[in-house]
Amino acid sequence: MEKPGKAGIATIALIVLVVLGVAEGLTIQEIGLGPLSIHFGPKNDVKDPPTPGPSTTIPGPSATTAGPRRPVVPPLAGRTRQAADQALASAGLRAAFVQVDADVPIDQVVETTPASGTEVDAQSTVRVEISRGPFAGTWTNADPRTRSLPQITLEPASAPAMTLHVWGACSPTWCDWGTTTATPAGIELRAIYDQGFATEELHLSRSGSQLIIRMHTHFKDNSGRADYDSTDTMNRKPT
Repeated sequence: MEKPGKAGIATIALIVLVVLGVAEGLTIQEIGLGPLSIHFGPKNDVKDPPTPGPSTTIPGPSATTAGPRRPVVPPLAGRTRQAADQALASAGLRAAFVQVDADVPIDQVVETTPASGTEVDAQSTVRVEISRGPFAGTWTNADPRTRSLPQITLEPASAPAMTLHVWGACSPTWCDWGTTTATPAGIELRAIYDQGFATEELHLSRSGSQLIIRMHTHFKDNSGRADYDSTDTMNRKPT
């Protein structure tokens, strides 16, 4: 066999270099023919762009508050005076109790100022209206021309009793019957006036917003006058 010449050897070497370069991923930039030469560029690697990882949010500074939360007036309607006082103290507030005439049981809260749910300053004073009871107050006869009882007053006394003050329809001015004690009997109050010549037995009850007085008069002066019964309807006088 004939041995290849120098040119053949160079050609074979060039082919080998091309094969090796391509295998290595090099880019052929230039091939010379005389003298034979080959120039390779950098690898022709095409890499996929890096897969972005999960985004990371850097938290900013936390929001600042304007200060401690202001206390709120608690709901007090229907509570007793003692319970209302404790609830206000727990909320960091003070109570100013005021007795009012209202159609709710005695010693219960009617309303507050400011109203429940209102934000106020710490240690603020809340006006708390306390009922004197459904019978308490000044009551005037629904008939301004009555010849019976034009007016009475009922004031809380030693619980559960009340002090009753009655005026009779005398002329030219009312007759002051003075005061007596009215005591509960079921859902009504009962009281007795002894006027010497007669005994007046009063039964007081509520009907809606009005006060009903049923009175039995018993004469004991031997005048021969017959006992009689009367009924008066009274309206509470605004305070």
